[in-house]
Amino acid sequence: MSSTELIDVHTHIFPSEEVSNRFLVSTGRTPQLVGTVPILLDNMRNLGVSRTVMLMFMDIRTRIARDVAELPADLSPAQRKDRAEAIRGVWANKLSANNSWGYRETKAHSELMAFVGVDAAAMTEEEIRAEIAKGVREGTKGVKIVPSAMWLHPDDKRLLPTYDEAQRRGLPLLSQSGRTAALDAGGDPWGRPKYWNNVLPDFPKLRVILAHMGMGFEEEVAQLTARFPNVYADLSHRLHELDTPGAMTSQELAGWIRKIGVERLMFGTNFPLNDQAACVRNFRALPLTDAEREAVGSANVKKLLGI
Repeated sequence: MSSTELIDVHTHIFPSEEVSNRFLVSTGRTPQLVGTVPILLDNMRNLGVSRTVMLMFMDIRTRIARDVAELPADLSPAQRKDRAEAIRGVWANKLSANNSWGYRETKAHSELMAFVGVDAAAMTEEEIRAEIAKGVREGTKGVKIVPSAMWLHPDDKRLLPTYDEAQRRGLPLLSQSGRTAALDAGGDPWGRPKYWNNVLPDFPKLRVILAHMGMGFEEEVAQLTARFPNVYADLSHRLHELDTPGAMTSQELAGWIRKIGVERLMFGTNFPLNDQAACVRNFRALPLTDAEREAVGSANVKKLLGI
């Protein structure tokens, strides 16, 4: 096994196998891998991954919409509004509790780090700012958003308080980017990278990590990294099927890493959606120099997170 240190900047880890399975089903997958802390730690030991970022994502917009749709039909408009707000508050509290669980795990396992999850489509500005502030107190290393789950393009004004709070507190923000077949509702993908051109001039110190290397919009990611010094990308969801029919080849991926910028890419897996072992194996086999592999494998994220 190569001695290059690996830090996985993109995983989704859950309190139980049941919760992990529900997450996988919600993305249209049949559960095959289990995203729990014990399994993650075992994987890390076996695969030579030194540290891992847990992204505390929770799709509460969908859950709120489902519960509101199930309200009795005979409610008055005022009653429906009150009940809908109560439902929204319940799910916002559950998102906050999930973040808190993640912080407890990072305190119990020093090799784990957490990014606080927020949902600008379902939380108020005050709730978003308070949740990020709580994360800072608890040791969060960054902020996580999923445009395709919120049904918001990155330049939607509802996301501005999230960007402001992340920039003000010096936290990197990792955003889903590119196509997501299970979550996009047709039209221009919610996470399309080009929309960051309308955001970043107003947040010059905001450090943004575009997940999945733009997933189908790699050229837009390359344009962003050329224009903005604080834009990065991760390799999550791009490694597990490398060199298989319909997927990118190792040579193509290495080419994109160099075009986007070796100093801007970070290793990530998207476990348990993807097999960590396959991601590690394929990354170590990429036609990169030792210096390039070290930068993408761990050095860039160490610098970005100050670890």
